[in-house]
Amino acid sequence: MERRLLEIRDLKVDLMTQRGIVYALQGVNMDICEGEIHGLVGESGCGKSMTSKAILHLLDRRRSRVSGSVLLEGRELIGLSEREMRKVRGNLISIVFQDPMISLNPLMTVGDQIAESYTNHQGDSRKAALAKAFDMLELVGIHPADRRMKQYPFELSGGLQQRVMIAMAAACRPKLLIADEPTTSLDVTIQAQILELFKELRRELKMSILMITHNFGIVAEICDRVSVMYAGRVIETASSRGIFDRTAHPYSRALIASIPKARHYCEYLPVIPGSPPRQFEREIGCSFRPRCPYRDASCDRAQALSKVGEGHMSACTRAFDRG
Repeated sequence: MERRLLEIRDLKVDLMTQRGIVYALQGVNMDICEGEIHGLVGESGCGKSMTSKAILHLLDRRRSRVSGSVLLEGRELIGLSEREMRKVRGNLISIVFQDPMISLNPLMTVGDQIAESYTNHQGDSRKAALAKAFDMLELVGIHPADRRMKQYPFELSGGLQQRVMIAMAAACRPKLLIADEPTTSLDVTIQAQILELFKELRRELKMSILMITHNFGIVAEICDRVSVMYAGRVIETASSRGIFDRTAHPYSRALIASIPKARHYCEYLPVIPGSPPRQFEREIGCSFRPRCPYRDASCDRAQALSKVGEGHMSACTRAFDRG
């Protein structure tokens, strides 16, 4: 049986805004096992990035309420002080964001920025940290590493900048690497190279990866398991093969149907009618029901995740056999 690395139970995030409370996460439940690449999929605004920020305590504590449980190898992260979380970030859990130029310091060389991970988190001397930074550049495929170490971020292409961000995130060999839409701003060829890099890092460093994406093609390419999010909840979870072979939730089906088919011409791409809810109120029933072709009176009641197959859970079992 696979050992769970991260266990998320009933994770909720309320954001205080001028227009009222936004119930950004409404009870997220998800497990990530050791050594797996786990996909987190959904439309923009469904709560994927909010989940990662809640895990890492990256939300403004004055304007947000976080409740529930996030266990990392049995250790509760919710409620930890900022001082305690600094020991978790970088060492145990790291994150790669979508746009590297927002995260990279334009005034520091690439080598110094990666070395900073070792001096801050592991207490290495500058000389030892730079030596490790050189090795990380080699590992993530940035060559020649000795020249790249002395360059600034603006001297690198977008693909190389993202590799630098991945090197910084993986520097201390965290147990979990969160990749938040890491290939969205890259062209297709570079995307494929970055995805291969994540698979190689999983093999080399024995880490787990949470791959946040809106693209089911990425799920098919590298993920072992997948959780589908909608309106601040996980509404389906399965193996990456199971989600395609026997999709259980209408929302998951609609997302998969929206993938362009390379071998089939269509004048119009399939779309999901309507928009996700605004989340100024807590949903009691199924949040997807206004957009769902299978809705009926039972959708007004709360829909919890329930087993529909081996390792496969859905919050809409009534839609499972609807073809």
